[in-house]
Order: sequence, then structure tokens, then C-alpha cells
Amino acid sequence: MFIKSLRSDRGGEFLSKNFNHFCKEHGIHRELTTPYTPEQNGVAERKNRTVVEMARSMLQMKSLSNDFWAEAVSTSIYLLNISPKVVMNKTPFEVCWDWKNNEEYVSLVDGELTNDGEQTEFESLMETPTSTPLSSTSSTLQSYHSSSSNDETSDELPSQRFRPMEDIYNSSQFTLMVSDPVSYDEAASKEEWQQAMKEEMAAIEKNGTWKMVDLPEGKNAIGLKWVYKSKFIVNGSLEKHKARLVAKGYAQQHGIDFEETFSPVARFETVRIVLALAAQQQWPVYQFDVKSAFLNGELEEEFCVEQPEGFVKKDSEEKVYKLTKALYGLKQAPRACSSKSLVAEFKSHMKNKFEMTDLGLLHFFLGLEVCQTDGGIFISQKKYVKDLLKKFGMINCKPAITPMNVNEKLQQNDGAEMANAQLFRSLVGGFIYLTHTRPNISYSIGVIFMFMQRPSKDHFGAAKRVMRYIAGTIQYGIWYSKVSDFKLCGFTDNDWASSLDDRRSVSANVFTLGSGVIAWSSKKQATVALSSSEAEYVAATSATCQAIWLRRMLTKLQHEQD
Repeated sequence: MFIKSLRSDRGGEFLSKNFNHFCKEHGIHRELTTPYTPEQNGVAERKNRTVVEMARSMLQMKSLSNDFWAEAVSTSIYLLNISPKVVMNKTPFEVCWDWKNNEEYVSLVDGELTNDGEQTEFESLMETPTSTPLSSTSSTLQSYHSSSSNDETSDELPSQRFRPMEDIYNSSQFTLMVSDPVSYDEAASKEEWQQAMKEEMAAIEKNGTWKMVDLPEGKNAIGLKWVYKSKFIVNGSLEKHKARLVAKGYAQQHGIDFEETFSPVARFETVRIVLALAAQQQWPVYQFDVKSAFLNGELEEEFCVEQPEGFVKKDSEEKVYKLTKALYGLKQAPRACSSKSLVAEFKSHMKNKFEMTDLGLLHFFLGLEVCQTDGGIFISQKKYVKDLLKKFGMINCKPAITPMNVNEKLQQNDGAEMANAQLFRSLVGGFIYLTHTRPNISYSIGVIFMFMQRPSKDHFGAAKRVMRYIAGTIQYGIWYSKVSDFKLCGFTDNDWASSLDDRRSVSANVFTLGSGVIAWSSKKQATVALSSSEAEYVAATSATCQAIWLRRMLTKLQHEQD
């Protein structure tokens, strides 16, 4: 196969004298695209994207760092070259090398590389590794030869060992990363998702969420769609497949279809207060899952929805469902649901009123790991910390003893090179959720949070310092136990004119209830304090507001503070 015409952009590698001489010598006609118009080279751009996405998927599936990027790209290109094309009904490999076999083959390395570079156990038929790397750019990945395949390999074929595609599909070491379906057609072909959809429909029918009617005159039916989610427990294993039927609430118009929408949720301070009280009273804390919780809210407006995909009633295709209770996706759903939660005898009433699943003792809630013992309750986020470290490739980093360097002062215009803003924001966002059980990093996170807009390498270095600190303190959390003096106690302080950019101060406070902390804050003040005394008053005012809220909450929980 000979190249007759070559279209490329105006990259330096394509405009060099050597490349132009090569094309002229081989009679290749050159075409250059208009500057800043990649769409003129759409085929090549699309192929580049395909290669990059394949490489990213392989690295993500095996939790490998970007150090293996070259190997992943090389493997992606190799797989594309041995994949048949519809137009030619051949693989690019066959077209270039005039080689054809009755079976599709693929080269592989039977085994996995861990993050620290150690090789796992190989298949029994593997022999000693050869010195031929999978990619010329690195010798970390090596190919393995089977004695049975030596006779099949010719000079024209790569030196890796070959296996039929069927063997690879049946191999557990090459199981693809499972992803949730994004459409009904995709889910309908899988038995586990069919069962999940049937369970959702059964819950809706049992709850009396709707009734089938003819579409009223002048009314429009709101569409429905299926949303699929695989749920996992704290150790990462699969808990269940969940299919949720939701209304396309974005089609609702304010003032016509709904008047107000809100979703009352519990603050994490409330959760910690309840756990502290339970530890003091030595109460066990149980967890219940209300099946289809939103479906129990009563609706004040009249709504009709289309029949869900895959569950259209035969001979009633033109009919619709009139909602009598809230459905996921409606603007009114959160508001309607909350009104049913205020009950006198929570446990008995809820079990009688709603279909619930008893999950036993509380172990995992909103990302918090809860360990209940005879001595007290310990909350942490160990799994979240490990996932965060893996995400940013720092699971094996050297730990730091403090989250920030002593007396370190960061500023916006520090003269350092700019860092990857998107990566920095993702990292800081992960830190913010971690502060729900880690008050010891609140100040550090508050400092680096101020540079989200234009982070520099110095700011990113400070964030990595926090990562190194939490890597050495994965087991840290908050311990609540029974104490003799169970009372609310608060502390407040400030850091006057600490910001080098605008000289604003930082207010900080922390509150304890019994043996453990339940609330804390470290935030930059909204105004510039003209003196240290003014900064103290601002910080004290913020702490007072928090103290009043905590006392009112404890009063509602029958533990009024003096």
C-alpha cells in the first residue's frame, strides 16, 4: 500500500526540510490545512482522540500512573491495527504486511503491575520474560513467550506472545471495568438491570404513586427516563444495582407547573451532635433505608407523566399516569418528602408507614465511616482518603508531619509558574469534603482555597504538602465517648491581617461536646480589620452565632445547655 496524498496541519514536524524531501522523493502529494481549523483534518483528529481515550481507559482500569502513558498509547495503536475495519474488511496489519490468519490475535502481558512496580503472579504457561519491551520508550513492561507459540511467530510479526481473542475474553485478568448503563436500550440487555427496573416499578405500584388515566384536555404529559447506578459498600464491593425512574423535571415551568422547590438536608454538625449524644448515653445507632423515599411525598398540584420505557401497558399505549405522590425529578419532590419526616415515634411509625430496609448498626453514612464499640463511637473517612490519594497518584508518597510549613505565607502573585487550574480545583474540592472529620486540616485547606482561580506551582506544592500529611494520618478521625462532664464548650481565635494580598484576617472557632469536637470553622473575614482588637471581635461574633445555633439544636434534642 502506497501513500498518494497526505494532509496535515502546519506543525513543525510536517514543515521540516527533511520531511518535505522525504515526501517529494516518494511522490507524496502534500496538503496543508488552514491555520486553526482542525476540522479540515477531521479523520486524523478523531483517530488521535480515539487513541488517547483508549490509553486513558487502560491506565484507569489498572490504576496505573501516567508514567506508563507511552506504553498505553503504543498498546492502543497496536490494538487498533489488528482490529478489522468495515470498509476494507481487513485489519490495517493485514493490509500493510499482507499477513492473514484465520483467527484474531492480540499481544498481551499476563499479569498486572502494582503502583510500586512489583509484578503479580503469572499464568502457569508463562516462561521467563524476554528482554524485548512492549514499547521502545520504556523497558518496564516486558513481553512473555509461550513455547507453543514460537513456531507460529514469523519474522513479519511482532515478538510478543499471541493468544486468541476468545481466550482473553474468558480470562478474569482482563475483565473490563463495569460502567452503569446510560440508556434503557443498554440496560434492557442485562438481567441484573432488568430486575432492578422491575423492583423500582413494584415499589411505585405498591406505594400508590400513580394511577392510569386518559390525558386530560389542555394538559401535557411529562416524560420519564431511567437512571442506573451501581452502589458499593465501604470496602468497595458491589452492594446492589439500583434503577431509578425519574421525571424530566426540566420541562416544568415555574408559576405554571410548580411554585416553590427546596430540599431540607441535615448539616454535618447535626450528625456529629447526634453521634456525640449516642456515645454519651451509650446508645447503639441504627440505619434504615427508606425505599423510594421521594415517592412518599404528597403532591398538591396535578401532574401526568408518560408511561415508562419498557413498561408500556398493552392496549393502553395512549394513556398516561396521573401522579398522586411525588416522583424523582419533580421540582416539588424534595419539599413534599420532608413533610413526612416529622413523627413522634420515628422507628415504629416509619416502619409502619414506609417500606424500609433495616441496615443494622450504622457503619457508613454520607461518606463517613462509623465504628461503634462498647467504649464509644469513632468516625473517620479512611476509604475516602485512600481513594483521594489514588486519584492523584500519591498513595505511596512520603508522609509529612504537618499539613503546612511553619510560618508559610502564600500570595496570589508569587512570581511562580502557573499550575494546572482544573487539577488544583479538583484536589481542593476533595480536601473540603475531608474536613467533615478532620478539623486539623481546616486552616490549611482554607488557605489554599483562596487561590482556586489562578493557582501557581507554589500553591500546588502547598496542596501536595496537605496530601502528604493526610497520607501519614489516614487513620485519624473523631472519637466520642461517655464522660462525666458532658457540656458544650467553644474556643475562638483569629489571625490578624494574615492575607498578603488584601490584609484581611482569618476567624477560627471550634466547639466540643463531651469528649469530641462537633463543629469548627476557619474562614477569611469579609472586611479588613483596622486593629487586632477589631479582628478579635469579628471572630468572636462568628463563634457566638455558631454557639447559639448549637445550643438551640441541643435544646431540641432534650439536652439543654446552661
